[in-house]
Amino acid sequence: MKQIIIAAAALCWLGALTAFAQEPVMFRDDFSKYANGADGSPVWKPFLGKWEVKDGRYFQSVNDQYDQGSSLAIQPKGRYTISVKVKAEGGPAGGGLFWNMTNRETRANCQMVRVDPEFVIWGWEDTQGNFQQTGIFNTGVTSDSEHTLSVAVDPELGKYNVLLDGKIVGRNADLRYYEGYCGIQSSLANSFDDFEVRPAKAVELEGLEIVKPFNSPRALAMGQLDRLYVGHRGKNTITVVSTGDPLSALPYTFGSVVHEFAPRGKGEGEMLDPVALVFDREGNLLALDRQRNSVNVFDRTGRFVRSFSTYFLFNPTDMALLPGGEVVVVSPGSNAVAVFSPEGKQLASVSDSNVFKGPETVTVDAGGRILVGDPGNHRIVVFSYGSDGQLRQGGTIPAWLIGSSLRTNSKGELFYAGGLGYYEAGGCVRSITQRGQRLSHFAGFSIGGLSREGGLVVGPNDVVYYADTTANRIVMIPPDLSEPRPRVDVAGDGATITWATPGLPGWNTPDSPVAFRYGTDKKGDTWHSMNVVAASAAISASGKDERTLGPAVTRRVTLSKLKPNTTYYYTFSPTVTTIPAGDPAVEASAEISRFKKTVDPTYSKTYSFLSAPPKGQRQYVTLRVLNAIYLKTDNKGVKFEAKREDIGDRIRLMAERAKEFYWRNTGFRLNLEMDYVVIDEAVADIKEAIPPLEQVRKDVAAATDFAGRKVANYDSINAIWLTPRYSKDQKEQLGRVGGGGLTPYGYSAFAADGMVAWLIVHEYNHQVDAFFDRAGYPEFWLNHPDETIHSGRFGGQYDC
Repeated sequence: MKQIIIAAAALCWLGALTAFAQEPVMFRDDFSKYANGADGSPVWKPFLGKWEVKDGRYFQSVNDQYDQGSSLAIQPKGRYTISVKVKAEGGPAGGGLFWNMTNRETRANCQMVRVDPEFVIWGWEDTQGNFQQTGIFNTGVTSDSEHTLSVAVDPELGKYNVLLDGKIVGRNADLRYYEGYCGIQSSLANSFDDFEVRPAKAVELEGLEIVKPFNSPRALAMGQLDRLYVGHRGKNTITVVSTGDPLSALPYTFGSVVHEFAPRGKGEGEMLDPVALVFDREGNLLALDRQRNSVNVFDRTGRFVRSFSTYFLFNPTDMALLPGGEVVVVSPGSNAVAVFSPEGKQLASVSDSNVFKGPETVTVDAGGRILVGDPGNHRIVVFSYGSDGQLRQGGTIPAWLIGSSLRTNSKGELFYAGGLGYYEAGGCVRSITQRGQRLSHFAGFSIGGLSREGGLVVGPNDVVYYADTTANRIVMIPPDLSEPRPRVDVAGDGATITWATPGLPGWNTPDSPVAFRYGTDKKGDTWHSMNVVAASAAISASGKDERTLGPAVTRRVTLSKLKPNTTYYYTFSPTVTTIPAGDPAVEASAEISRFKKTVDPTYSKTYSFLSAPPKGQRQYVTLRVLNAIYLKTDNKGVKFEAKREDIGDRIRLMAERAKEFYWRNTGFRLNLEMDYVVIDEAVADIKEAIPPLEQVRKDVAAATDFAGRKVANYDSINAIWLTPRYSKDQKEQLGRVGGGGLTPYGYSAFAADGMVAWLIVHEYNHQVDAFFDRAGYPEFWLNHPDETIHSGRFGGQYDC
């Protein structure tokens, strides 16, 4: 029997209230009680999109917007599961769930999970309602069939699992928001059925745990004796570890736990989610708790002293101290920066959407200036706090990152950490000058990458420590932000692999323990191990003080008797120091199996190379590229239609020129087979800058020109659309630059009104970059290089 069941404690709606004592359900709705055309009111509250019930299903029909929603006046408690049946209705995206919503009328500040035809993605919506992805699962199939999507949540642990059709596909994910309303999410057009909120089953909560020694670390502070204070979501929310002070007489070695305090909870001296730590002039530790909107103060021993509320700031994320001891707090939830006295009295604040777009981080430089990271505007906003108690804006610094942490070093340089935007899926740490000039860059590629969200602290000798939140580790980064970049030289039946480990204090010396493992089995079950030779070594100036930084130590290993034309996989250590140490793949899955009181080297991610071919032969790769040319476009309501004769030969000739470019400039190693299809009927819908890939695939398959061919037989697709400015007779000067596009994995898209040859070369190089990375080769970093980005082994900056 179709029904709506609502627990009276959660929601009171007379006429739909039914009690089932044998099944403790908080809420259930199969949408059979509504008239066709109803929007679900008053139970449901649509806040974006067009929602209506049709024949017992809940439809959202707007097909050009993402993250549309309809919410409930229900705030689940305890350990609970929310589930819904989802079916995509013609669009390339799908639908899912919102939960822990702060406000029923907006998607800003909530958790989100969605199932698309190919993927399940999950994460959270920020203050501007922009989705921040923290996890993804590839279903392995392309299908518009109905799925049951669920989240099993344990608010006490601050964790959740994602389930697709009853199977856990995302495990032990972190909550950004702990409580709030719930509802349905729809990206493009979808239909829904059997929405349910109920107590979670034990099997759905499997794998939820507090990871040791750090559970989602975010806050860092450096104390006396080089002690690193780490704020995280553990049973004790502050953990103190030694970074190996050579002058200390205490029996603590690098990475060992010295002390833990501040238990997880809501009582006095307890915290839920410490996101910032800072020491005051008396040596007390101040800890900002994002979930409790409060600052807790502890003495040198970890004893609780006092606390004060940041009451009017929602979801505060960072904190810094002014020279006079005043406390500066930023809040993206309130779009504000505020100054408090050491006792917690509000002294000044700025909350202005014309100034900020989600301020996430703050630091105070040596001159007492307040620097606020404003990722929504891709900049740092500078303030001064005067003796009159006023905050005054004093300029901005450009900073292109989705920044989560900002700190300064002894030279006044800025270290800014966060997401790389559309360039890369992970995060990075960047150093910039006070004017925004970029100096260096660290993305942790050798250890599997960095989280997009994390915290920074600059320690002695300007060594940078990064709280890698998703990987549950602390990464130790040299001041110049250098990291290993392995190079493979293949000749005959041998190969030489060379890499340089950063010159960090006390651990990276020529006699440090090193290892190299390799084999033809990708999983590593049959790999060989061997010692590594220090090809060149750097000794610190004094030769005695372990804290003195030196240049990098170069390592080299030579392999022989390799099988010809065979893929070999390898991993090496040391790379960069992490606490705890270990395999980055293990750490990324939150299953840290060991924590030693020694400098246990961290292995690199798995790389690969292809051994030399038999004598007299040459290796090259052939990749098939399909160029799909749209005649009709709809660019956010601006429509245009061209004719076949308008295309001419220009696109084909320029694509062949790009093919020749790659063949010639790769030393005859990359051969592109260019193919073409003209799409007459389907419209290139450019609502998200480029047409969605899944829609392009469908349009290609339905095109008359494509009969007898299969999309799956191509390695890449370039979607190209004509505009009024396109001319088939235009001559392109060799090397001329113009136009722009975007490239997800294996797919590029752009308008043909620029320089077509350059656009294909440029955008396809993004694809080459991603192919290298997924194949386990050292990655060609970014396709928009600057002075901080190395250009990679296989190419220069020719495409920019």
